[in-house]
Amino acid sequence: MVPFITFDREQLSIPAGTEVTIVADNIDTGLSHNFAVYASREVAESEGQSAALAMTEECKGPCTRQLTLNLDTGEYFFRCEVHPPIMTGTLIVQ
Repeated sequence: MVPFITFDREQLSIPAGTEVTIVADNIDTGLSHNFAVYASREVAESEGQSAALAMTEECKGPCTRQLTLNLDTGEYFFRCEVHPPIMTGTLIVQ
């Protein structure tokens, strides 16, 4: 996460079937953010936070939070739950 309510990348790639830790580094001073992963954008928008596959706690920058994932091959959706319409991206697992 970088200043001005945005992620520094709109796409991330990780290996499938492997435990991977993503570090959400919130350098947006004074603003809260988190990092949540969903099966798809549609699931995130229709079911909300309860459908998240994994999610960090919110933290007010500057701060970091870690999220450990082990996902099957596919395309997933990530977003900040504090700013869901503008802080989004795609997680490619291969």
